[in-house]
Amino acid sequence: PNVGSTCGGAGAPVAVAGSSTVTLPAGRSIAANSSCTLTVDVIAAVGGSYINTLLAGSLVTSNGNNAAPAIATLTVVVPCPIVTVSPSALPSGVVGTPYNQTILASPPGTYTFSVLTGSLPAGLSLNTSTGVITGSPTTIGSFNFTIAGTNASGCADTQAYTVNVAPAATASPAQPIPTLSEWAMIVLAVLMAFTGFAVMRRRGDSCAEVSRATSRPSGLS
Repeated sequence: PNVGSTCGGAGAPVAVAGSSTVTLPAGRSIAANSSCTLTVDVIAAVGGSYINTLLAGSLVTSNGNNAAPAIATLTVVVPCPIVTVSPSALPSGVVGTPYNQTILASPPGTYTFSVLTGSLPAGLSLNTSTGVITGSPTTIGSFNFTIAGTNASGCADTQAYTVNVAPAATASPAQPIPTLSEWAMIVLAVLMAFTGFAVMRRRGDSCAEVSRATSRPSGLS
């Protein structure tokens, strides 16, 4: 494996794959009452810091061995996978209408979601554990914000969004329904109209009869 060192002197440290020792070559030195760092590429299933105790006498030097136990911390850094936050866009909202959208992150794992820049529309909130955006918008406008998804190892991705909020639709006023008394007035008005028309027609017919009865043949006086 690859090995590095901050210890004084020249010469590359030696580490054998599968072994548990690292050897500093002749010429390397550690000053009294000080320390240096050895860096070794290792393969581990889980990243993190591992505390190793060097027993008394296990640190062998040209000037003697360590008389007391020593502590060495091994930090394993796991390369980040490619994290992707989705979807790439969010739908628009309407003032007063419930809004529910979920921000996802892959690959599968435990993620924490946050609004990195900008702000959500007023009335909406982000659940930092589930990535769900819920609420009812209260203000019209166009809102720009960026959401980050970060896994337990600190690996993250971000996605920028724009959510447009439209005003609530205005309902047309309902037409009043006539009451029983109003219906009665309407029916009465219709009946009176028909009655008046019938009376006028009868009068017209009577006038025609009188006109025919009083007319004389030509030549009579």
